[in-house]
Amino acid sequence: MLASVGLQNGEVAATQALAILLENRLLRDALVSYSREVTQTNLSAIRWFEAERVHEDGSRPDLEGIDGRGWPVLVVEAKFGAALATGHVWSYLNDQEQRLGGDVGAFVLLVPANRFGEAERVLDAALRERTDEGASAYPIAAAVVTWDSWLEAWNDAVRHLPSTSDSLAGDLVQLRELCLTMGGLVIPPLGGAALGEGWREREEDLRIFVDQVTARLSDPSSRKLPIVHEAGCDQLRYVPGGYPEPGSFCSVGLASRFADQGATPLWLRYHKITTHFREIGARIMTSAFAEDVRTDDGHLWLPLVVTGELAGHELVDHLVAHVRAVHAVPELF
Repeated sequence: MLASVGLQNGEVAATQALAILLENRLLRDALVSYSREVTQTNLSAIRWFEAERVHEDGSRPDLEGIDGRGWPVLVVEAKFGAALATGHVWSYLNDQEQRLGGDVGAFVLLVPANRFGEAERVLDAALRERTDEGASAYPIAAAVVTWDSWLEAWNDAVRHLPSTSDSLAGDLVQLRELCLTMGGLVIPPLGGAALGEGWREREEDLRIFVDQVTARLSDPSSRKLPIVHEAGCDQLRYVPGGYPEPGSFCSVGLASRFADQGATPLWLRYHKITTHFREIGARIMTSAFAEDVRTDDGHLWLPLVVTGELAGHELVDHLVAHVRAVHAVPELF
């Protein structure tokens, strides 16, 4: 059944696979039962599932469990590597609440295990945003579920069935393989490597983060500068330096020279020959960042310290925000 769903479609392929499998009554009932357990909400009214139903605001949650009235009793947003934003979750919850007309429902974020913590933080932020604005809590029970736990619930449901290549159990094997492949594309939290502990075991992941962070910080109106390799700081990319007059640059890179000493491997550097280096240095040295500055080789270095629990888009967002906070120092003068 799932042979035609290709890996090249990524997350769309996984969503299509879910929709195909939910046409089976056994798996549909198993999912309703499992979702009821994790959300503590009665979902027995669900009659069928729809995939990527387009809302009025253009958003498209991946799956909706529909009752006899056509109302979305259960909404599922599935992710692997794509960004997960509070605004998106808020939009789904608001739309579901409106279409339920005050009735109780459930919302599930479906993510790889290594994004579970991130998804919980995003979901909690979306729920707090609602109450912080003075509104009552959503009449919707929300939860984070991993692909592994979802598939385990389905495996339990078909355990008594024969496992052949063209059976329902065989389809689940194919879906699990797809999930393993897609989940492997998500960089897990850095753990101790974020502070330099065993960082070389995560060197390739750190290089990816350098590329992603500097791509975000590059001037969108100009050509993105290439990745540069230097002894002791391999790799790095130059980006605009934040000084209000043109011509200054800083770099963000993987500084093995410091990581091998037990420091964080990710650093921001103002090279000593960059334009306005003296003015930038003077301003940063009178800021809250001064106590973290290093001046090896006459350059100005600042560590980009992150907690080891952050991963993927959440980590990139954190690093970009840190660099922009440094940029704001010379901008304020």
